[in-house]
Amino acid sequence: MFSKKITQYLLRGFVSSSLFVLLPYAPITVTHAAPPGTCELASQVSELRKLQGGTGEKNPQGLLTELQARKNILTTILSCSLKEVRGLSLNINDLSLPSESLKPVKNRLGNAFNETIAYYEAQKLKIDTLGIQGSKDLAKNILEWRIGNYAPLSEKTVSFILWAKNQYLIKAANQRSAQITQTIKALKLTEDADIKKLLADANVNLLAAEETNLLTEKAFINDEEHYADSLKESLEKLALTYQNFFDLSEAVNKILPHY
Repeated sequence: MFSKKITQYLLRGFVSSSLFVLLPYAPITVTHAAPPGTCELASQVSELRKLQGGTGEKNPQGLLTELQARKNILTTILSCSLKEVRGLSLNINDLSLPSESLKPVKNRLGNAFNETIAYYEAQKLKIDTLGIQGSKDLAKNILEWRIGNYAPLSEKTVSFILWAKNQYLIKAANQRSAQITQTIKALKLTEDADIKKLLADANVNLLAAEETNLLTEKAFINDEEHYADSLKESLEKLALTYQNFFDLSEAVNKILPHY
């Protein structure tokens, strides 16, 4: 599941760098390789680089060839962008929510993806009418729009999916905490200094994970932009909680042979 998200981020970077190639006076560089099976632009970019490499004025046929190369790249970029957007849109549509109160968040993201798809499709229709300057302008507009609109949307969507799937781990951590506490009491280990500290650390970290998890949920519901810090902290605290559980298990196993 999350390997798909990584692929989408790589694709996003590759598309952006390829758009940069189409801008006037831009250096011809590609910073990301296209992931296998997603979007192959390297050969098209290489062809445009060759066409731009000559000196002096181009003849009409040379200009037409360069224009067609630019149009081909724009067509590929927009097709790949649409594939990327539709894939992430499907992920959000298929997402199971931990609470009915989150339906407006899911709907809001879904509507934003519909608008993104409509935008890319509209830009694609413009390509056949473009000259060289028009292709440069369109590439600039798409890149600016992508940075200002789609990048924040995709980041929020991936974060929301991650947060929603993380609810199971928080629930499981609470159940695990209760089981461990019960086991420690049954073994009469509550006064062991090491056990006591590890259990206290686990409880503190789990509480912090829950609190920051709630802050993240509220940020998503209210469509706020400060969700990233609380999500990161919640994940970190949850990871520490599970580490505490592991350390507790190790500590108990070391003590048991002496009973």
